[in-house]
Amino acid sequence: MKTPYRRPLALLLAAVLAAAPLCTSALAAGELEPVCDESYYATLDYYGGLMDASVVKSYQTNGHTSLTDYGTYDDIINLTDDRTPTVSDGTVTFDLGEDAPSRFYFEGKTQQPFHDLPWTFSVSYKLNGAPALAEDLAGKTGLVEIDLDVLPNPNASEYSRNNLVLTAATAFNADDILSLEAPGAEVQLVGNLRTVLFMVMPGEEQHFAIRVGSDDFSFSGLVLLAVPATLQQLDQIADLREAKEKVEDSYDAINDSMDVILNTLDGMSGSLNATASGLDRLNAARGTISSGKGQVYDSADAALADLDALNGALAPLNGHLDTASQALTDTTGTLTALTENAVALKPELSAARKSIQNLQSDTKKLKELAGSIESYNKEAAQIAGNLENDFSDMSDALEDLERSLAKLESALKGAKGVSEVDTIHIGGFTSSEQILEKLEEVQAGKATYDQMLAAGLLPEGTTFEQFLMIPTEMGGPGKTAEEAQLAVKLLEMSQEADFEEQLKLLDTANSAIPGVNDKIDEVNSLVSGLAKPTANVVDDLQSLTIALGEDGLSDDLTRLKGFEGP
Repeated sequence: MKTPYRRPLALLLAAVLAAAPLCTSALAAGELEPVCDESYYATLDYYGGLMDASVVKSYQTNGHTSLTDYGTYDDIINLTDDRTPTVSDGTVTFDLGEDAPSRFYFEGKTQQPFHDLPWTFSVSYKLNGAPALAEDLAGKTGLVEIDLDVLPNPNASEYSRNNLVLTAATAFNADDILSLEAPGAEVQLVGNLRTVLFMVMPGEEQHFAIRVGSDDFSFSGLVLLAVPATLQQLDQIADLREAKEKVEDSYDAINDSMDVILNTLDGMSGSLNATASGLDRLNAARGTISSGKGQVYDSADAALADLDALNGALAPLNGHLDTASQALTDTTGTLTALTENAVALKPELSAARKSIQNLQSDTKKLKELAGSIESYNKEAAQIAGNLENDFSDMSDALEDLERSLAKLESALKGAKGVSEVDTIHIGGFTSSEQILEKLEEVQAGKATYDQMLAAGLLPEGTTFEQFLMIPTEMGGPGKTAEEAQLAVKLLEMSQEADFEEQLKLLDTANSAIPGVNDKIDEVNSLVSGLAKPTANVVDDLQSLTIALGEDGLSDDLTRLKGFEGP
């Protein structure tokens, strides 16, 4: 029995592009130009998509020591010897030297000719009538259908569209299959191989089907060969097209006659059909109303679910915005308190300034009287009384000033900065780009898990989360429990209807946070800038009150008050 891991091979496309020489060299009289032949090879995947392609060129050197090929390639491989070409501006030059071979080969990697071929290819698969993946068919039991769609390529050149003939071939081991059907194909038995050959004329659209019954399916792939037709073949193709057109005209005439007969029969049963049609429309209308009601209910439920999801996504942002709003409110209150305390200081400072001015005036008078204190004892006593009153007023003003300073200092100490708003996270990610990159990795792991589970490579009942935690030495991804849980959660989120809206909301919220934090930084800067100069004013005022307090001028004034003269 064949191994169940055998898989269908990729398609091989070999297209002969041209036989015209694409090389030049300096020619002496009587010398022959190098002759060039080329073939284009393309390897396709299971479904007809291009995987790898290259042009193989064969030159008959005719004695030349240098070859120049005109073409643009992704990579160049010398198939003859170890000479390295010189590549420049769409040319490839090989210096062959005096020991130049009579025939020279090289390969140029390029995908461009594939897109200019006269056909495009599409391959699909079914197992027992149900669509299936090519990767899952190896070793299967049942009826496998391989459908090949060959469609004309409008981008191909006029020459290739009208001159290239396409053949599609494959083979199956007759001992390994139970049945083989290929409508429209030539099926031959060659030894123990059942070969299948299709042909497509220039400019034709064809759809081929191969149905294989097997209890252990395997497939070697398709070989597609596009070659130019000869002049005789082109004449035969023209005759075939003309005959095909005549057959199509006859078929259309027969169809027209059948239409007349069917219309007559329809007229005979028109009344019965009308009645039946009316009942059918009535029943369809009833079904439409019934299904419409359910659709309305489903749409309402979906809308409510979307609104709930949106509200849940906005909830973290609302919390941060509330925090920012409260912080701004607190800052505004603190600045208001500072302003009120500063304004309250104004009358106390005015009173203190007035008291100091009075004190200076009385002190000046006291100095003027110091030389004649004996004769002016009465006046000195009056001045001393005035000084006592002034000192009392000044003491009251200083006490009020100290209280105001204490309030201002307390307000300064209570002023604090506003905390910045944190970035919103979903599953540890802060942007849709990060989430989508991680999701691609998770989806790739899920695809591997599905394949291994389907192939029986995992114990029955193994969950995707358990698969992710399989150690790397055992062939698993080797994820931690936390990483596996995150992957499963992320996969579940991606399947929700509002997943894209959640990603957009996350990006919008996080893009707004730097602006909010900038405003918070401005507020904090304002508070810091106000605190320092205000603190300096407080220090200066406190120094003034100390100078005028019990250890300073007040003691001198007290002693002066008791002066009675000689």
